[in-house]
Formats: sequence, structure tokens, C-alpha cells
Amino acid sequence: NNSVTSSAYYVKKIQIKKIGHYAFQWDENEDSGRPKLQKVTLPNSITAMGDYAFMNNEISSINIPNSITKISNRAFVNNSLTHVTIPDSVIEIGDSAFSYTQLTQVTIPKSVKYLSGFDDTKLTSITIPDSVIEIGNSAFSDTQLTQVTIPDSVTEIGAFAFSNTQLTQVTIPKSVKKIRTCVFYSCTQLTQVTIPDSVTYIGKKAFANTKLTEVTLPPNCKYESDAFPENCVVNGGIKID
Repeated sequence: NNSVTSSAYYVKKIQIKKIGHYAFQWDENEDSGRPKLQKVTLPNSITAMGDYAFMNNEISSINIPNSITKISNRAFVNNSLTHVTIPDSVIEIGDSAFSYTQLTQVTIPKSVKYLSGFDDTKLTSITIPDSVIEIGNSAFSDTQLTQVTIPDSVTEIGAFAFSNTQLTQVTIPKSVKKIRTCVFYSCTQLTQVTIPDSVTYIGKKAFANTKLTEVTLPPNCKYESDAFPENCVVNGGIKID
């Protein structure tokens, strides 16, 4: 079959519409005799891609075709990616879709509503478009982000979304009601946070292990006892013991 080479898969001639779960995953226990993929060309006929589809390969660049609306969970986890093109057909970028890659920058199209998938990458900056409604669990955790603007379109921020990053300050938009568990945990350079009146709950260790020394909360905001560093002065709010 001429569609397979030693280090690349090319889908040609036949109309492939879906790539299944684990389709091209490389597994050291089962695939030790097969080289890892280094290049993949995805045709415009593909409309769906399964979870873990290209996990554990050596793909360095990928162009997502504009026939795709969702990049599935862990689709390209643990690859050598330094470049990815995401078209404006994409509505959802799944959890850990591009984690453990070498990405330093990426452009998120204004079509995306659910944004996740860049944990454990080399990202230093990100622009979140105002189409995004939800930021997923661990979306940007363990990256080198130094600043981020969360648009007013965002209503949900998942657990660990920005944990262990280099953020120095953050403003929570008025559209957010809950700050979930460990969202900004271990952001060791974080010195300032602005929390609007819309926030009614702050979860466990949401801002723990940061450099926050003082924070002001809305009067009716309930917060867990370990939400902030031990030496942080919390003005307002209702502490949950």
C-alpha cells in the first residue's frame, strides 16, 4: 500500500471521514517495531477525530482541516509539535489535545467556544477570543504564561486551568460566578487579583501557593479556608470552615 511510508501516513484517494480513537497512537509495548509518525496530512474530507488519535508520535507540525469542528481530547498529546494551524471551523479544543508538545505560540480562532488542551506546553502567551464561553480543566496549566486576559464571554473556568504558570496578575471577568479548585494554584509570581461582585464561590486552593498578600472579595462570596495563602489578608467574603 503506497499510502504508508516509514515515518509518515498520507490519506489519499479514499474519502476518510473519521479518524477513530487511538487510531495512530504509538504504544511502546505494541508498536516498538514501527517508527513514530513524523508527518501527517489530514484531508478536508475528515469531519471527526477520536481521542488519543495521534498520541505519542513525533509530529512537528499539523494543519487542522476546515472540515473539523472539534479537536478531541488528547488527540496530539506527547508529540514534537512546534506549529499548529487551527481553522475557524473549530468550535471545541478538547482537554490535553496538545499537551506535552513543544508549542510556544498558537492562534485561537474566534469560532472556539470551549477552550482547553495546552497544558504542559511551552506557551508564553495566549490571546483568548471573546467567542470562548468555557475554559476547560488544566487548559493552560504548567506553561510559561506570564499574562492572560480572560474575556467577558467566559462563564466557566475549569479546575487547575492556569495552575503552575508565571502569571503576575489576573482579572476575573464579571461573567464568572465560581472560581473552581486550584484554578491559579502554584502561580508563584501572582501578586494581584481582581475578583468582581459576580463571584459567589472560590474553591479549595484556588489561589494557594501564590504571592498574594491581600485580596478583596464581594460580601456574599463564600471561599474555602485554604483558597488563599496562609498569610494572605482576605477582606470581605464568607469563609467556609
